Amino acid sequence: MTRTAASTGLGPLLALCGALVWTSCGDGGDSAPTITITGSIADASTFAPLEDVRICLYEHHSTPCAHTDADGSYSMDVPASSELIFEVTRDGYWPYLTNFLAPGIDYEFPGPLYIFSEAEVLAGAASLGETIDAERGHLWVTVSDARTVDGASGLPGAALDLDPGAGGILFFVDDDQSLSKTRTTTSSQGMASYMNAAPGDWILQVSHPDLECKPEHAFAGPQANSFRVHLTAGYTTSIFVYCD
Repeated sequence: MTRTAASTGLGPLLALCGALVWTSCGDGGDSAPTITITGSIADASTFAPLEDVRICLYEHHSTPCAHTDADGSYSMDVPASSELIFEVTRDGYWPYLTNFLAPGIDYEFPGPLYIFSEAEVLAGAASLGETIDAERGHLWVTVSDARTVDGASGLPGAALDLDPGAGGILFFVDDDQSLSKTRTTTSSQGMASYMNAAPGDWILQVSHPDLECKPEHAFAGPQANSFRVHLTAGYTTSIFVYCD
């Protein structure tokens, strides 16, 4: 089951949170088995392919970074069967991290990764009455309903609870794609975010009254319905979970 990471209807507000992105903790040896990852990256507002986007494994310096070509496409070799965090950066665009569970075989992302400009991210924060803190990180969570035909529909009714030490401002994407600080669970959009949270490694709980939530592009935590997240100052970390 694979779902795309961007929702193009949210405009700059989704930029606070995250289109799909990728990196890895630690530094594996050169002899480790690898697979080839291919994909593409586009501007989230114009949908035009973006050239010269840099895709790296986060803090995994033995793995060469990739750059997109004129068609926005890239290819890179990464450790197989690994928990990876990808880092996507480009001048003038907001930097993203996202978790990815690398399979044991070559993998092609089914759609583009959409990224937003820095200006759009700042505008999104302003629309919430907030400002971006350069010393803090941001977390974007997409919760999908695995029971639907394509398994990609947003799941309403999921509650989020990030480790209290992380702090941050929690908001949800409402049914009409507006943002709400007063909601307590996801809408049919299945999207929520913590803005201006403390950098570090934290545990996020995603719970639903009727379903069990599991990692898709996310790392399982120590308990059921929990996920490990790594936040870095100035970046948005994006994770994807599904519930069934």
